[in-house]
Amino acid sequence: MRFLRNLSSVRRLRTNILVGTLLFIAIAFAGIGNLSHPAFRSVEVKFTDASHSGLSIVPASCPSNPGDGDAPYGCSGGSPLPPPPSCPFGFTAQGGVCVFSGCAAGQHAVGGICVCNSTNLPADSSGQCTSQVCPTGFQFDPGSGRCVAISQCLLPDVCSDATHILDQCTRTVTDCSLNGRAWVCQNATCVKLPPPIASISAVPNLISPGYKAKVSWTSTNTSDCTVSGNNGDGPWTGTTNTHDSTAIQSQTIFTLSCNGLDGSTISKTATVNIIPSEQER
Repeated sequence: MRFLRNLSSVRRLRTNILVGTLLFIAIAFAGIGNLSHPAFRSVEVKFTDASHSGLSIVPASCPSNPGDGDAPYGCSGGSPLPPPPSCPFGFTAQGGVCVFSGCAAGQHAVGGICVCNSTNLPADSSGQCTSQVCPTGFQFDPGSGRCVAISQCLLPDVCSDATHILDQCTRTVTDCSLNGRAWVCQNATCVKLPPPIASISAVPNLISPGYKAKVSWTSTNTSDCTVSGNNGDGPWTGTTNTHDSTAIQSQTIFTLSCNGLDGSTISKTATVNIIPSEQER
């Protein structure tokens, strides 16, 4: 029986030695792997139990308490967390990503940034609404809510008023009126307006004394027109209209005068003649 007890003790001893040897080899390999970190300046290492996960291998130069604020990189027994991302105004860093936290009053979120309601332009880095928010060479694209390179800007040119073209990418303005009074902006292009056209008629144009005539006129490419008769009729207004004359006693000339959209004027006349009486024959 004593022999069996001694044999059992020898077996337990061998098992403990084997387990200890394997544990030592595992720790040694782990230490060699950590030595490849650039923060380790020598092969000297030591063990610390200050970490939450238990024992870890750190450089021998680390203080006894690796959690000290002055401890060098790697003394915590693991790699430090990466710095939080730089988030635009209205977003905060949470878990290494930018999470929307809300825009200031008078702003709304578009495409990952805060956009000012009044200008439809993005707020600056401090969250303020300013007129110039994109850097030189860039333009704000309302479609994406971001500043894009002018070379990538797809915003079309528009007529900012009757005579000016606005390039929405470069914010430059072309003045069509520099070509002359007849030049205006139409469909974001400088075009020359056609000259005015007008006509007038009096029916009948041959009447007996005391009768009336119907005076009619039309015009195109005009802004306003007037008609007057040398018998005192008028002035009548309108680019297109019809009026009855008063009783005509002698030859009467009706004159139509119009102002063209191109800045020019045009005049036309219609004459009503009197039928001679028997005595005059």
